[in-house]
Amino acid sequence: MKRLRTAMTAAAGAAALISVTGCSESREYALPDGICGVAVDPALIAPLLPPGAKLEQSTYAARPHAPRCELTVDKNTVLTVKGDVTTADEDVIGGIGQRLASSGDPAQIDVGDAARVADSMAVAVARCTYEGKPSQFVVEIYPPIKASDVPARREALTRLMTVYFPAAQKAVGCAS
Repeated sequence: MKRLRTAMTAAAGAAALISVTGCSESREYALPDGICGVAVDPALIAPLLPPGAKLEQSTYAARPHAPRCELTVDKNTVLTVKGDVTTADEDVIGGIGQRLASSGDPAQIDVGDAARVADSMAVAVARCTYEGKPSQFVVEIYPPIKASDVPARREALTRLMTVYFPAAQKAVGCAS
């Protein structure tokens, strides 16, 4: 009888472990249909989001010309998006060159006037007119969780930036 109880306890423990592990491998939350108030196809966001139970999106330090938000899964930040309108003469790409380099192998992508994607970030900038003044619109995207498939992550960042950047630029009223 004692062996049977030990075997049943072991089986129950194994089943519990499998079910807990199984939960962490699936996405139980609905994908968002936008970021920072800008509509985006959920399929573009999905590759950058991990499995988990609950997704939340919050804004921080946002102003009308500077959308900023974080997506968290199970209370862990998984995607940060920062937008801003800057002066027309600011060298945005040069200014964050060190951060790009330390983010891993930055490469040019075809978004806005200048854009780069690295292993753990993407940035794009475009000249525009904001409130009648020559300006630039800038977006930075950071997925802080390390990915095991870096090429797929870079491709996902590029696809997201390609769609998100012009929509966010339009949303803040920074006309090309």
